Amino acid sequence: MFDGSNPLTLAAALTRRTEQLCIGLEQGIADIYELVTPVTAELLRWWFGEDACQARTFNFHPGQRQAILNVIVAHEVLDSPNLKDLYEQVCADALLEGTRLADVAQGKHGHPKYCLKMATGTGKTWVLQALLVWQLLNKTAALEEGPDDPRFTRRFLIVAPGLIVYERLLDAFLGKENEDKSRDFASSDIASYAELFTPPARRERIAQFVRNNVCQKQEIGLKAAMRLGLVKSLVLNKRKEVGALALEFKAERDTDGNVCLSEGQRVMLRAGLQKLRKLAADFARLDATRHPKMLVVCEDTAVAPLVAQFLRDEGLHDGDVLTVDSGRKAELGEKQWAPLRQRRLSEVTKLVMRESASLEVSKCIYTRLPYPTRSGGLERAFIEWAQLDAGVEAFCKISENRHDFVRLRYIKDDGLPALYIPDFLVRTADAIYLVETKAQQQVGHPNVQRKLRAATTWCERINALEPERRGGRRWHYALIGESLFYDWRGKGARLSELLAFSRARAVSTAQSQGDLAL
Repeated sequence: MFDGSNPLTLAAALTRRTEQLCIGLEQGIADIYELVTPVTAELLRWWFGEDACQARTFNFHPGQRQAILNVIVAHEVLDSPNLKDLYEQVCADALLEGTRLADVAQGKHGHPKYCLKMATGTGKTWVLQALLVWQLLNKTAALEEGPDDPRFTRRFLIVAPGLIVYERLLDAFLGKENEDKSRDFASSDIASYAELFTPPARRERIAQFVRNNVCQKQEIGLKAAMRLGLVKSLVLNKRKEVGALALEFKAERDTDGNVCLSEGQRVMLRAGLQKLRKLAADFARLDATRHPKMLVVCEDTAVAPLVAQFLRDEGLHDGDVLTVDSGRKAELGEKQWAPLRQRRLSEVTKLVMRESASLEVSKCIYTRLPYPTRSGGLERAFIEWAQLDAGVEAFCKISENRHDFVRLRYIKDDGLPALYIPDFLVRTADAIYLVETKAQQQVGHPNVQRKLRAATTWCERINALEPERRGGRRWHYALIGESLFYDWRGKGARLSELLAFSRARAVSTAQSQGDLAL
């Protein structure tokens, strides 16, 4: 039933639908988990899951919760392309009232749009930021995994009704303004309440996006940004092509053992210089007193002088190159480094999961292990095989949110840095494996191959430790495609044999993840 005289008929009907789909949301058993992407499901568990909420001192209040969930249901679950379709899905009878059908069928309602009616002071900005995180992470995942998803975006325009709200939004996204007019990002909502907005594995990506992409009203347009000297990040037009080249991005050693720049580093530096010169010419036409800058960050301070000399060799003057060294890693003593060297799964005492999307196991410190509810058949099959295979001594499904010590850095195909967390950790009699399971068509994807090189390098660094500090076993990375997995299992092979067969072999040249970050 509906009240035809109620102007909020649609909102009330949508709320009822959302409440039905979210029964059991806190316990991780709601129907909505089956109807959204894995990224959205992860966010819902983080925002509203019982364990996550109890572990925090601040959470979304019921009004904020309902606003966030209503938008997710309308846009992602119902996937309504326009207002008329949304009415038809949640309260079709309301279209028969008066001229409502003709009204909602107008062209101006021909695209998704949502109005969240919340009183002043009830936290609209937090709802806005949560929805931004939801859209951004889903769009990023879609672009990385293959086919794009038009329901999500990485582009946002926020319009404020006045200067007071505008300044509040800047505080929320960029942090409080300092005396010198710069902003302290640590005081922003994104940073101050990171524990609420984003799971640990996603925080760095969100922070980088917000810090590098928030454009104030006076900065809109490249020319205005140049005049004000507000261009702070260097974007390479050709970075995707450069990133796709078969190059090493770690410093190498010559025949005498001396550190030298790799060809990959030289290519990236030259690409940066080319962009720098183009920006300098653009700046000069607008304001001769403004000059663009290029920042090169070297993890190893031994590489910094080589970069500085290379830039001079490419035509920069001594006064154009400034080197700042920080030996913070060298300054840490043994006592400070010791806690960072050994991390254990047992530090995370509990994993939150739905019983219907998990399996009981006996070879893990956890009694059950989860698998994705959507497209999770391969991971479920891996858990089942590992549990049955006598060659597997122990294994665990790595949690992106809880097991933060298995986060590997790599350079994506578009040239940007990213974090990667493998699917499983498996122990056999003679080895420990980081395992990634993939649909067969994704095995050859450039980003999957880049993750492989990063994980292989990570394992080799562990293998350089004394045996007692790595469990007395060699560490390996195994990338297993779906076809190969089911072929071996179908022929009665052991999973431990498949892991040994599939393990990545370390390359004999310089390692693929470089000390030089551009």
